Amino acid sequence: HYTIHIGAHKTGTTYLQRTFHTLLPALEIEGIAFPAGWSQSDDQPSHQKLYAAPTAGATDALRAEFGAITADEVLISSEDFSYLQEPHLARLRTLLGDAPVTIVFYCRRWSEMLPSVWQERIKHGFSETFPQFAAAVMKDPSRLDFVNFGRILDRYATVFGKDNIRVVSYSAVTDAGIDLAVHFAETFALKMRPLL
Repeated sequence: HYTIHIGAHKTGTTYLQRTFHTLLPALEIEGIAFPAGWSQSDDQPSHQKLYAAPTAGATDALRAEFGAITADEVLISSEDFSYLQEPHLARLRTLLGDAPVTIVFYCRRWSEMLPSVWQERIKHGFSETFPQFAAAVMKDPSRLDFVNFGRILDRYATVFGKDNIRVVSYSAVTDAGIDLAVHFAETFALKMRPLL
């Protein structure tokens, strides 16, 4: 069984990935794989390499990597998976074979997401003010995946089936004071629960 955590950005994904990476030896004992070979680094354990491979068409190499996994449960996590388009998702679905898949997506309310995305843009050299950024977003919010996350979920539903998608309100989890990793373990990876 594959549990694929696809983000979204700014919903605690780095925290979750670092937790999974820290627990790697214990996860392996429990029969859960969080493949380190797909991570960028120990400090950035997002499965960025796996995200990049389907878009590059590296099917043969990926088939061998998936074939080498012997665990019953496989946990994959990259917020950039939210960018994958249907042809790339179809390629990934083929690589997973007949294995059952659960897609996990955390969403965040607009009032929190917009300032967070704007701050990230400033870090990367953009100079717009927040009102300028918000006004540009509000001109046509339906075209932006980070606001209209239905666009992302529709792509995944087409390839993996809507019954295999789990959507969680990141905002509700954090408002309730629940640790995100504990929530993930209790909701999607029960074997992880005793490890946290």
